Amino acid sequence: MASHGVSKSVRDKTEQQKEAEREKIQKYRSLEDEFRQLTSQGEFDDSIFQLTTKLLRINPEYYTVWNARRRCLLSGKSSKFLSSPKPTSETIESKDSSATNADQQGATAMTIDTVKSELMFTVPLLMEHPKCYWIWNYRMWMLDQATNLLPTSISKTVWVEELALISKMLSRDERNYHAWAYRRFVVSQLELPLFGGESMAESEFEYTTKRLQSNFSNFSAWHNRSELIPKLVKLRSLDTTARKEFLDAEFEYINGAINLSPEDQSLWYYHQFLVANITTTDTATSIVPDLSTADRVADIQREIEGIKDLLEDYTDVNWIYVSLLEYSLAICRLEKQSPKENLTELPQWLGKIKELDHLQAGRWNELAAELQIS
Repeated sequence: MASHGVSKSVRDKTEQQKEAEREKIQKYRSLEDEFRQLTSQGEFDDSIFQLTTKLLRINPEYYTVWNARRRCLLSGKSSKFLSSPKPTSETIESKDSSATNADQQGATAMTIDTVKSELMFTVPLLMEHPKCYWIWNYRMWMLDQATNLLPTSISKTVWVEELALISKMLSRDERNYHAWAYRRFVVSQLELPLFGGESMAESEFEYTTKRLQSNFSNFSAWHNRSELIPKLVKLRSLDTTARKEFLDAEFEYINGAINLSPEDQSLWYYHQFLVANITTTDTATSIVPDLSTADRVADIQREIEGIKDLLEDYTDVNWIYVSLLEYSLAICRLEKQSPKENLTELPQWLGKIKELDHLQAGRWNELAAELQIS
């Protein structure tokens, strides 16, 4: 029987493949035994460091090995190590300033080499295991070491290069949640006062647009966009009119995508974010906090009418009915009106949702009971 287009006969392993797999497992277990024996002695030197390289290339999920690799770099007993180039009290008291400078330069050069080689070591691992938390975690740790141990001008360059690398990775795997979360971390560090304190909201917002133009079906890009908007409108110092124009432009942007692909869940999540932004009274997160209730209702009603137009071509898309239902209820809450008395279409929409969304039948039955809809 075929599965995902591959016949069972093709998927079955040959004896040669099984033997190769057994040898690989045996090799891994042998390396693991050697690793445990050496680490029990507490000497985190080159021999352990080289073992961590071999083990992590086979299994990057082994967090104990990552921790041992860190200890090797910090112990000073490995040929690769992390050392602070900042002068110690001993070197400060030394009369030989040339020797002090030479020591600092040597420490800086070694730390730069170690940071770069360690970051490079994880790249092929990330290519093969892009969702492995421990690889990302190790890169974060290495970058923190660069910040703590290197001159600011040099460590900033390391962070900037890291952002460029993440851009390349997202070009290959544009919906990788871990890569997007890591990107936000890198950006947050580059925005620190240590590196100049300049907001990157504008350039990051443009980056989400670039990624979405490549593929609208990118939940992580839409999520990142939603996170950036409050920072962006504050950065631009927009007045109420400009904020409203910005909000309308975002609705136009997402509606264009929905019209092309109304089945795409990620698009509706962003649309819901914008509508929720209209209904919120939180001035810290609202795009246009000064909207009157009448304006809020008018904006949501405009979106409802646009969604109703989709029903002419798409009668079995659950998200259309869910949005019509939730947005109509939002208007009732804003106007402090009873949904049952003011929304004659509710039973029809809710019935269609229950028909299309069997997995959440309990949720919709509970809502029907709450609204007293049979």
